Amino acid sequence: MLPAGREKRMMILLLALAGGAGALLRYVLGIVLSGWTKDAAIPAPMLIVNTAGSYGLGLFCGLYLQMVPVIQPEDPVYLIAGVGFFGAFTTFSTFSVETFQLLRQKSWMPALWYSTLTIIGAVLGFLLGYASAAF
Repeated sequence: MLPAGREKRMMILLLALAGGAGALLRYVLGIVLSGWTKDAAIPAPMLIVNTAGSYGLGLFCGLYLQMVPVIQPEDPVYLIAGVGFFGAFTTFSTFSVETFQLLRQKSWMPALWYSTLTIIGAVLGFLLGYASAAF
Protein backbone atom coordinates (compact mmCIF):
# COMPACT_ATOMS: atom_id res chain seq x y z
CA MET A 1 0.00 0.00 0.00
CA LEU A 2 1.31 3.44 -0.89
CA PRO A 3 2.05 5.78 2.00
CA ALA A 4 -0.09 8.86 2.52
CA GLY A 5 0.71 12.55 2.66
CA ARG A 6 4.32 13.60 3.05
CA GLU A 7 5.65 10.05 2.66
CA LYS A 8 3.73 9.68 -0.61
CA ARG A 9 5.25 12.90 -1.96
CA MET A 10 8.72 11.66 -0.98
CA MET A 11 8.03 8.36 -2.77
CA ILE A 12 6.95 10.20 -5.90
CA LEU A 13 10.11 12.32 -5.76
CA LEU A 14 12.35 9.25 -5.33
CA LEU A 15 10.53 7.46 -8.13
CA ALA A 16 11.03 10.47 -10.41
CA LEU A 17 14.73 10.72 -9.51
CA ALA A 18 15.28 7.01 -10.14
CA GLY A 19 13.39 7.26 -13.43
CA GLY A 20 15.45 10.26 -14.45
CA ALA A 21 18.67 8.42 -13.64
CA GLY A 22 17.55 5.39 -15.66
CA ALA A 23 16.54 7.52 -18.65
CA LEU A 24 19.77 9.52 -18.52
CA LEU A 25 21.89 6.36 -18.38
CA ARG A 26 19.93 4.89 -21.31
CA TYR A 27 20.49 8.06 -23.33
CA VAL A 28 24.24 8.18 -22.63
CA LEU A 29 24.69 4.48 -23.37
CA GLY A 30 22.67 4.91 -26.56
CA ILE A 31 25.08 7.61 -27.74
CA VAL A 32 28.15 5.53 -26.86
CA LEU A 33 26.76 2.35 -28.42
CA SER A 34 25.63 4.19 -31.56
CA GLY A 35 29.25 4.97 -32.33
CA TRP A 36 30.18 1.30 -32.07
CA THR A 37 27.18 -0.07 -33.97
CA LYS A 38 26.50 2.56 -36.63
CA ASP A 39 26.66 0.04 -39.50
CA ALA A 40 24.27 -2.47 -37.92
CA ALA A 41 21.12 -3.39 -39.85
CA ILE A 42 19.07 -3.21 -36.66
CA PRO A 43 18.91 -0.62 -33.84
CA ALA A 44 21.60 -2.41 -31.83
CA PRO A 45 21.99 0.22 -29.08
CA MET A 46 18.41 -0.20 -27.86
CA LEU A 47 18.66 -3.99 -28.19
CA ILE A 48 21.77 -3.96 -25.99
CA VAL A 49 20.29 -1.51 -23.47
CA ASN A 50 17.01 -3.43 -23.16
CA THR A 51 18.82 -6.74 -22.71
CA ALA A 52 21.21 -5.26 -20.14
CA GLY A 53 18.35 -3.56 -18.32
CA SER A 54 16.38 -6.79 -18.21
CA TYR A 55 19.43 -8.52 -16.76
CA GLY A 56 19.72 -5.77 -14.13
CA LEU A 57 16.04 -6.02 -13.23
CA GLY A 58 16.32 -9.80 -12.95
CA LEU A 59 19.37 -9.45 -10.71
CA PHE A 60 17.57 -6.88 -8.56
CA CYS A 61 14.46 -9.08 -8.25
CA GLY A 62 16.56 -12.15 -7.45
CA LEU A 63 18.50 -10.33 -4.74
CA TYR A 64 15.45 -8.57 -3.33
CA LEU A 65 13.44 -11.80 -3.15
CA GLN A 66 16.13 -13.16 -0.84
CA MET A 67 15.03 -10.47 1.65
CA VAL A 68 11.25 -10.40 1.12
CA PRO A 69 8.99 -13.37 0.33
CA VAL A 70 6.99 -11.63 -2.43
CA ILE A 71 7.56 -8.36 -4.28
CA GLN A 72 4.35 -6.36 -4.06
CA PRO A 73 3.65 -3.86 -6.87
CA GLU A 74 3.43 -1.02 -4.33
CA ASP A 75 6.62 -2.02 -2.48
CA PRO A 76 8.68 1.20 -2.18
CA VAL A 77 12.00 -0.48 -3.01
CA TYR A 78 10.51 -2.15 -6.08
CA LEU A 79 8.82 1.10 -7.15
CA ILE A 80 12.07 3.04 -6.98
CA ALA A 81 14.40 0.42 -8.49
CA GLY A 82 12.10 -1.68 -10.68
CA VAL A 83 9.55 0.83 -11.93
CA GLY A 84 11.64 3.99 -11.63
CA PHE A 85 15.20 3.13 -12.62
CA PHE A 86 14.83 -0.02 -14.72
CA GLY A 87 11.46 1.05 -16.12
CA ALA A 88 13.04 4.21 -17.51
CA PHE A 89 16.32 2.54 -18.47
CA THR A 90 14.59 -0.04 -20.64
CA THR A 91 11.91 1.11 -23.02
CA PHE A 92 9.29 -0.80 -24.94
CA SER A 93 8.02 2.35 -26.63
CA THR A 94 11.37 3.11 -28.28
CA PHE A 95 11.60 -0.53 -29.36
CA SER A 96 8.14 -0.13 -30.94
CA VAL A 97 9.10 3.07 -32.78
CA GLU A 98 12.34 1.57 -34.07
CA THR A 99 10.53 -1.57 -35.27
CA PHE A 100 7.91 0.60 -36.97
CA GLN A 101 10.65 2.60 -38.72
CA LEU A 102 12.19 -0.60 -40.06
CA LEU A 103 8.77 -1.71 -41.32
CA ARG A 104 8.14 1.68 -42.98
CA GLN A 105 11.46 1.27 -44.79
CA LYS A 106 10.31 -2.20 -45.89
CA SER A 107 13.27 -3.70 -44.03
CA TRP A 108 11.26 -6.82 -43.25
CA MET A 109 14.04 -9.14 -42.13
CA PRO A 110 15.83 -6.58 -39.95
CA ALA A 111 12.46 -5.75 -38.33
CA LEU A 112 11.82 -9.44 -37.69
CA TRP A 113 15.33 -10.01 -36.33
CA TYR A 114 15.18 -6.91 -34.15
CA SER A 115 11.79 -7.86 -32.70
CA THR A 116 12.80 -11.45 -32.09
CA LEU A 117 16.18 -10.63 -30.58
CA THR A 118 14.72 -7.91 -28.35
CA ILE A 119 12.01 -10.12 -26.88
CA ILE A 120 14.25 -13.17 -26.46
CA GLY A 121 17.13 -11.02 -25.19
CA ALA A 122 14.93 -9.30 -22.61
CA VAL A 123 13.46 -12.53 -21.26
CA LEU A 124 16.78 -14.38 -21.23
CA GLY A 125 18.52 -11.33 -19.76
CA PHE A 126 16.01 -11.22 -16.91
CA LEU A 127 16.31 -14.97 -16.27
CA LEU A 128 20.11 -14.81 -16.31
CA GLY A 129 20.07 -11.84 -13.92
CA TYR A 130 17.66 -13.63 -11.61
CA ALA A 131 19.81 -16.78 -11.68
CA SER A 132 22.95 -14.70 -11.05
CA ALA A 133 21.47 -13.53 -7.75
CA ALA A 134 21.78 -17.08 -6.41
CA PHE A 135 25.59 -16.96 -6.61
